[in-house]
Amino acid sequence: MLSINVSTQVFGDINSQASIPDVTLRLVSQQLTAKEIIANAVKEQLKHLLKEQVEYQSIRSRLNTSYLNEQQIQQMAETGKVALASEDKKEISLEQEISRVLTAFKNHRFKMFIDGNEIRTLEDLCIITEGSKVKFIRLIPLAGG
Repeated sequence: MLSINVSTQVFGDINSQASIPDVTLRLVSQQLTAKEIIANAVKEQLKHLLKEQVEYQSIRSRLNTSYLNEQQIQQMAETGKVALASEDKKEISLEQEISRVLTAFKNHRFKMFIDGNEIRTLEDLCIITEGSKVKFIRLIPLAGG
């Protein structure tokens, strides 16, 4: 079994409290697609947030900060401020969050690197070694920029 570290960095005008936790994935295979790594990472990140009993609004804010969709960003940019989306639902669906993050990756809303090498598509086959580091990087556009 391999252990790898996954971290998420978001650059831009956001609240530093709204971050996704670093997690360690335990994997049985050295070869996984980017899609499989992302799905496992989202599952562990969400599990970590729920285990810490983080309030729903805080979890939703953290997820939205990292994975706002293009339409939300465009609508907010038109008002002059890109901020966190709000939702009325009080439940976090693992399947919906995985789907949302996979869509965000396909739409280039964040970058994925494994040991410093950029992963470009969900189908990319990634070779993982013990201690590999996975990093998701998201740039939030600044208003007026």
